[in-house]
Amino acid sequence: MPEFLLTALWPIRWIVEAVLASVHASLVALGMDERAGITWVSSLLALLVLARLLVLPLSIASMKNSQKMGLLTDKLIDVRERYRGHRDATARRRKSEEIRALRASTDARQVKSLLPQLIQVPLFLSLYAVLRTAQAGQPGVGAFTARLARSFGDASILGVPFRSSLLDNHGAVAAIVLGVVLTLVIAICQFVAQALALRFNITDQARSSPIWRFRPTPLFVAPPILAATSIAMPVGLLFYLGASSVWTLLQQGFFLLRYPLPTTGAHAARQRRLHKARATRA
Repeated sequence: MPEFLLTALWPIRWIVEAVLASVHASLVALGMDERAGITWVSSLLALLVLARLLVLPLSIASMKNSQKMGLLTDKLIDVRERYRGHRDATARRRKSEEIRALRASTDARQVKSLLPQLIQVPLFLSLYAVLRTAQAGQPGVGAFTARLARSFGDASILGVPFRSSLLDNHGAVAAIVLGVVLTLVIAICQFVAQALALRFNITDQARSSPIWRFRPTPLFVAPPILAATSIAMPVGLLFYLGASSVWTLLQQGFFLLRYPLPTTGAHAARQRRLHKARATRA
């Protein structure tokens, strides 16, 4: 990792080390083995839960922003359909004015949907830097003393060291099997989460637009790319990324159930559930 990036990530690395060290010390106080891999995996999962809970308000705001963007897209499609075939200057001017008015009428912005990722990516990179430093037996930038760093770097789960990866497995079958399983979990969760969004959270109007034919592309491109990059990641990071992928999938399903985009399949299904519940109560 470039030195300038390590320097930029210093505050986040300090926080990551503080959380991992605090949770690890608490688990050891409860009787868990200080050097056991399960103790460090539990610490990683605690870090993930804490990070996701802190980002949850941003995730909800991102979801609501995406809904507004979806409704705005439907209105923009309406405008473009109404002016299709009108090539005179007056029609083009009116079309531009209506589009500007629609964009000005909402606070939805594409960048707002990326806010959770803008926080989670630096956190993941910081965790990678912490693990790499620990593998070298070097102290971290904060709570990770040399002794604690060696404990983290030498930890193993199911007999597989945290430092192992699919590309650097030293011929260990357990490392290969665990790496493949975690990589498949990451890719499958990514695929299912995107498939749910494309199946249930797209309006009929957007689905009928010409741009729709490009929407399913990430469904088949992103998971293989993610799987390809995962084969070089240490097992410790794969555990974190795998758990994060499962969290994302469950969160996606919850949002589709509770906050579906109006005029979508998920919204229709929610309306049917509510109607059935009201009828049952009646």
